[in-house]
Amino acid sequence: MKVDKNKILKKIPSINIIRKKQNITPDNNITLIDLFENSVKKYAEKPFLWERDSRYRSITYKKGRELVFKAGGGFIALGLKPGDRAALLSEGCNAWIIGELGMLYAGGVNVPLSVKLTESSDLLFRLNHSEARFIMVSISQIGKIRAIREKLETVEKVIVIGSKKEDLQDGEMSLNEFYAIGVNKEDGKLDVKVKKSENKLTLDVFTNKKELKNFAKMAEKINTLEPKFESMRDKEVKNMTSEFK
Repeated sequence: MKVDKNKILKKIPSINIIRKKQNITPDNNITLIDLFENSVKKYAEKPFLWERDSRYRSITYKKGRELVFKAGGGFIALGLKPGDRAALLSEGCNAWIIGELGMLYAGGVNVPLSVKLTESSDLLFRLNHSEARFIMVSISQIGKIRAIREKLETVEKVIVIGSKKEDLQDGEMSLNEFYAIGVNKEDGKLDVKVKKSENKLTLDVFTNKKELKNFAKMAEKINTLEPKFESMRDKEVKNMTSEFK
């Protein structure tokens, strides 16, 4: 069965209630999900994220959205329910953005953890106090989690960014494995259960009409300026990557 994801997103009850009460249209980007969805519509084939291996490579907004649905489906397949917490401990990378959006699409609440946290007691307190059920962590930070793993009271699964399958320990899974469980094995399509998602965290942040309008104006300004900087960005990226070609 073909799923119309735009219709699915319009069924999110709490978002629609706020839109109706404050006379705000979806184009006003009242949540991060709205902002991302509208950006995908406008810039589907343009670069969304850049990441460097041997050289800088980009993924488009359209491809990014596909990965976000895989991540959201992955969290739901693991058992995440609306309002559940999922922690994120990683340096800046594509998977960091994809993972956080996946949490929000699945209805979860992100618990951001700074890579500057070095004391085990700090991480232990934040993870236990937030009652995080899942953790996304980069391979360079996994040692911090493994050091306190037995003391984590609510964590059920750890998704390791950049890890090979053979390097994983009990209770851990690679990013590729995580993406795979969010896909229907029969037809290869993204798991339709993501339709139950909602972004509660962002709805709590933008609580009044003035804040919502300011956020919408800021998002629209970014979208307006983006084409003007595109040629400058392309030139800069070309210079940065020329040595790797």
